[in-house]
Amino acid sequence: MPKRQLIMLLGISGAAALMIILLVSSLLPDRAEETITVTRGGVPVTTLDVKATDPVLGARSAPVTLFVFSDFGCDHCAIVAKTLRQLVEQNKKVRLVWKDAPITQFPAPSAPAHLAARCAQRQNKFWEYHDKLFENQLRLTEATFVSIAQELKLKEGPFAACIAEKKLQPLIDANFELARALPIDGTPYFVIDDERFSGNRTLEFLEDAVKRAAL
Repeated sequence: MPKRQLIMLLGISGAAALMIILLVSSLLPDRAEETITVTRGGVPVTTLDVKATDPVLGARSAPVTLFVFSDFGCDHCAIVAKTLRQLVEQNKKVRLVWKDAPITQFPAPSAPAHLAARCAQRQNKFWEYHDKLFENQLRLTEATFVSIAQELKLKEGPFAACIAEKKLQPLIDANFELARALPIDGTPYFVIDDERFSGNRTLEFLEDAVKRAAL
């Protein structure tokens, strides 16, 4: 191939690739609303973004953001989930941002439950589905996922297709990699302002953390 034609071909290919990247980026609903730099020993470790794809409990305009890395197979996560809902209901200054951390393997992997919850999110039922999963934590099976979907009156066809196609799995995988990068030392794991802590925390502890972040 003549050199001039080769240069033109490479130029066209590069432009086409750039257009594809820009197109895909415009379709991804991951606009960052807030970024928190997480440090360890004073050294930046990673950043936490509130994305349009993140389930948020409370007003998105709330001044204080509480990130929770949680696992549907974690018993402490199930207990603190009720406390977190109470916190958000009583304190309009805080919003809770969910980050998937499916680390449970026994007695069964929890990752499929996270995908089911994300599929419920497509029908604006993430938090309702989230609560039902924790209530049925010892039965995280496909039959349970379908039963909860029916109880919440989700559209069964789109819900089943969402699970089968696994198009939302990258959202879960990205959060799991973020959890590894921090790294988290267990679930539930929290980040609020410059504070990081884990475990089943009381309502009073969380309220104090929100007060410090609001200063």
